Amino acid sequence: MVRVSSAQGVAYCIDSTEVTQAQYAAFVKASEGVKVGSEHPACSLNLYSGYTPHVGEGGCANEAFYTPETTPDASVGCVDWCDAFAYCKWAGKRLCGRVGGGAVKEGQENDAGESQWYNACSQGGKTKFPYGDTYDGSRCSGKDAVKGSTEEEKLAYLAKAGKDCHGSVSPFDQLLDLSGNRGELEDACQGEGPTDGCRVRGGAYGTGEEGLSCATAEGLGFFSRTGDYSPQIGFRCCLDL
Repeated sequence: MVRVSSAQGVAYCIDSTEVTQAQYAAFVKASEGVKVGSEHPACSLNLYSGYTPHVGEGGCANEAFYTPETTPDASVGCVDWCDAFAYCKWAGKRLCGRVGGGAVKEGQENDAGESQWYNACSQGGKTKFPYGDTYDGSRCSGKDAVKGSTEEEKLAYLAKAGKDCHGSVSPFDQLLDLSGNRGELEDACQGEGPTDGCRVRGGAYGTGEEGLSCATAEGLGFFSRTGDYSPQIGFRCCLDL
C-alpha cells in the first residue's frame, strides 16, 4: 500500500495496484464455508456459491478471465461489488470510499477531499489523468493502447500493464493503473439496497480518452451491488489511518 494525503491533509493508504488474481485466490481459499452475503447488510442477495469470480457466466464466459495459477499478477475481474467489499474487509482494509470513513456521497465523487479513489488518481485534485493533464494513449491500458483483436490478446496485455501508468509526483508515482486496465468499483452507491448501482472509476481496457480520466468514467457507469460483473471491472482497497 501507499500512504497519501487528501486535498485537506487527511492521510490514508491505498493499494498500489488493483487487487491481483493471486491475492483474490487466497481470499477465496480462506473464505471456504463462509456465508456469502454476511459482509454487508445490502449483500444478503449475493447468493453465489462462494466468492469465486463469475467466470463461465454471462459476459465472463471465457474461463481465461481468471487463471491465478498462470497469471497471478494480473488484476482480478468478474467480481461484483459485494465480492470486492468482502475481500477488502477480509484483508483488514475497506473498499475505497470517503476520506475519513464511510461511503462517498452523490455529487462528491470528484472531490479530492471526499473520495479516496479520486484523490489518489488526480494527485490531490491537481491533474485530469494520473500522469498529468494531457492525454497520452500509450501510458495506460485503454482502448488506444490495447491493440489485441481477441480477448486472449487483451488479457495477455493486462497481465503486464501498469509500468508507465502512474502519477508524476511522489507518492502518487507509486500508484499504478488508476486509469485503464480494469475499471474499479468504489464505495459510492446510489442507495442502500442490493440492486442499487455503485460507481465504477477509471475506465478499462476498452475505454477511450474521456472515460480514462480521473473524473467519473463514461461508458462504465454504475454496477449493482449484487449480480453485476464484467471482465473489464476490478477494484482496489484503502486503509484509514
